[in-house]
Amino acid sequence: LVGCRTAVPEFPVPAESWKAHVGQLHYTREGRSIIGDVVVRHLGEDFQLEFTKGAGEPLLRVLQHGDFVRVDGTFARLGWHGHIESAPAALAGWVSLRHAFMTRPHSTAPRRDPGLFIERVEPRGRLERHVVARRTAAERFVFDFAR
Repeated sequence: LVGCRTAVPEFPVPAESWKAHVGQLHYTREGRSIIGDVVVRHLGEDFQLEFTKGAGEPLLRVLQHGDFVRVDGTFARLGWHGHIESAPAALAGWVSLRHAFMTRPHSTAPRRDPGLFIERVEPRGRLERHVVARRTAAERFVFDFAR
């Protein structure tokens, strides 16, 4: 059935106008955790996240353009692409991170979104810590970025 396939859009290449964050991510889900390097880039409805371990071993890459997302890397197993609302449960937190970065608070006060996330930004010396936790799963993302 050729007509049932979802077309994969072209994802834009980040340019200098994109907001970029480089640092570390401590990811925890259901009692398991991993720390690795992370690069987050975003502009408008476009979002990209690359999470790597060691010498650039790709753990997960998220590319989003509007409501369409593509995820690949070790954590995504065979990879996945489709509309955000259709994301598999294991990837739902990752594909929701765009919202957390696009609407980040500018204060250190915790903010509760009506969606899946609780967000907090904490200045920590030369670092800025972003904490994002999914309410519906035992899942937590702690980003440390240089200020």
